Amino acid sequence: QITNIKPKHFTFRTGGMLFTAALLCSLLVAQPVLAAPSTICGSTSDITQTEENLVTTFTSDLTTWSSNIGYTAYNWYGSDTTDDNLYIAAYDHGDMGSLVFYIGHGDDGTSSGGYAIYDDDGNWVSATDIYDNSISQSSGHKKVAILWSCHQGETIDQMPRAWLHTTSISADGYNSPDYSGQAFIGWDGPAPFISAQIGGINQAGYEFLCE
Repeated sequence: QITNIKPKHFTFRTGGMLFTAALLCSLLVAQPVLAAPSTICGSTSDITQTEENLVTTFTSDLTTWSSNIGYTAYNWYGSDTTDDNLYIAAYDHGDMGSLVFYIGHGDDGTSSGGYAIYDDDGNWVSATDIYDNSISQSSGHKKVAILWSCHQGETIDQMPRAWLHTTSISADGYNSPDYSGQAFIGWDGPAPFISAQIGGINQAGYEFLCE
C-alpha cells in the first residue's frame, strides 16, 4: 500500500502517531527472522548545516532503535548513500524483507527527467535505475519503505514500484489498506526540511519522526 503525506497543512494522518515504532515493529511481526535489515540512507547535498546536524541525530537514533528490536541496522546516511548502496537497500541486502528510510532531495522529472532522489554527491538516482538494479534479487520480498523526499509518493509506478517491486498495492493505504505486508510512505508534493518551523512548532518534521 502507498501512503501519501500531504504537505499543505503538514497533516500526517498515521492514526496514533506511534510512527517510527510502529514501522519498526511491522516487518518483524510479518517475518520470523529477526535479523532483517534496516537501512537508513540520505543525502547531505544542498541542505543547511542545521538540517544536516538534525538528520544526523535522527538517523543515528533510528539505527539504534532498529538494532534494539532485532534488525541488522545499516546507517548509510551521508557519504555511504551512493547509487550502488541505494540498490542494495532496495533488494534488502539479499534478505526476504527490510525497512528502508531515505531522506534528501527528490524530483518529479522537472530537473532530472524522471522521478529521482539524490545520492550524497547530489547526483540523481532515478526510480527506473533503482528498480532495474534490484528487481532481479527481490522476488517475493516484503518491505516498508519511507522516503522523506519531495514528490516520491505521487505515482505508484515510479518510486513505490522501484522499492517494493510491484504496482499491485493500494493507492490509499489509509482508507483502503491492501494487507500485502508491504508499505511505501512518501510525499505528495514538496517535503519540508525536518528543521523547518511549521504551524508554530520548531523542527516540526524532526519532532514528528521522533514521536
